[in-house]
Amino acid sequence: MTTLASVGGRVPPSQSLATILKNLLLGSANYTDVKLNGLKTYRALITQAGTAAPTAKALENTIGVIVLARGSQGTYTLTLSAAFTADKTFLSIGNLDGALTGTVEQAKIEWTSANVITITTADVQGTSLADALMTDTPVEILVYP
Repeated sequence: MTTLASVGGRVPPSQSLATILKNLLLGSANYTDVKLNGLKTYRALITQAGTAAPTAKALENTIGVIVLARGSQGTYTLTLSAAFTADKTFLSIGNLDGALTGTVEQAKIEWTSANVITITTADVQGTSLADALMTDTPVEILVYP
């Protein structure tokens, strides 16, 4: 039987190719660093409360350990050295949870540098940056080769 020594350096050599593919397709295994066509992916649900740094529930991460921090009111950074290639990084953020009653809220995600992605959250009516607007807000970062 054909076996793979590794997929992304993390699969035990005792598993067959068929088992590895089945587990990947069915989601019944946790393989890290697996990349399709060299694509690196980070998908997470981000929550931020008070003046604390945001926290993330990683759903998928083949990029690496991303550090989340609060810079100032309504401004947050996701940092990983040399992870976010210029002109090859796709960013997406979902809707906010409506924490402020009777107002419109907005989240923006943008490439800042090869090391940093910045998220801002704001009360659009007052156009002021605001904290505590993200509760399980979906974020996606794709880095193409």
